[in-house]
Amino acid sequence: MPAPEINPDRPRDEDRPRDAAGSPVTPWHLRGVLLPDDEVRDLWLVGDRVTLEPVPGARTLTRTGFILPGLVDAHCHLGIRLGGHPIETVAEARAAAPRTLMVEGAFEPAALADLPGLGALSVERTEDGVVRVTAPLHEGAPAQETLKAAFGRGLDIQRFELREPHLHDAFIVLTTREARP
Repeated sequence: MPAPEINPDRPRDEDRPRDAAGSPVTPWHLRGVLLPDDEVRDLWLVGDRVTLEPVPGARTLTRTGFILPGLVDAHCHLGIRLGGHPIETVAEARAAAPRTLMVEGAFEPAALADLPGLGALSVERTEDGVVRVTAPLHEGAPAQETLKAAFGRGLDIQRFELREPHLHDAFIVLTTREARP
């Protein structure tokens, strides 16, 4: 039988830190923006202790992100709207987020600014110079009317896409706009 491989980066049980009961624990390392100080820091976790001193053999959990020491109850009730009314279906959750139009072509973005049914425009240019405009479609506004108006202005539209909201979109809306009075 071959000898087991030894990983020199992983401490042996007898070399690992111990908890209050004397059992070996795995030390953890975190690097991120420590809140509320807003500084990038390194923290080491050993059992139920947090330290700023490096701990040999600690396994790194993350090198990016935000660290908020202590117990945090960071949950939200997605199924409850402002006022306490429940959201009962996936369709109802999606309806909280707007449909979005994405239009690409060779035109000036300002030409779309006052088209019927569009909200605030988000504009980007692709590497090949194509203009891509994304905008929320007002509730009840027919996308076809917006497309007809764009063609009526003679705009060179290469792509016109109506995007129905995904659950991610509903999550963003339900945890920002409706969650705040």
